[in-house]
Amino acid sequence: MPMTTQGGATCAVLTGSSIPILRVQSINPPVSGGDVNLYRAVMFGPSPLTRRQREMLAVVVAAALDCHY
Repeated sequence: MPMTTQGGATCAVLTGSSIPILRVQSINPPVSGGDVNLYRAVMFGPSPLTRRQREMLAVVVAAALDCHY
């Protein structure tokens, strides 16, 4: 997965959209890179949860927090 951090491009690469928090973090690439690495570890790294279960949890948490996912 390519990683670009200028102008919210990291988010566009991951999701096809530009999320405001990632646009702000892209001003400081090490911060944005840290978030992307965390996301990759949580969603794609070894886990007892399936990818589908991880996605379901992310959607439920985002909905509970009234966030777009």
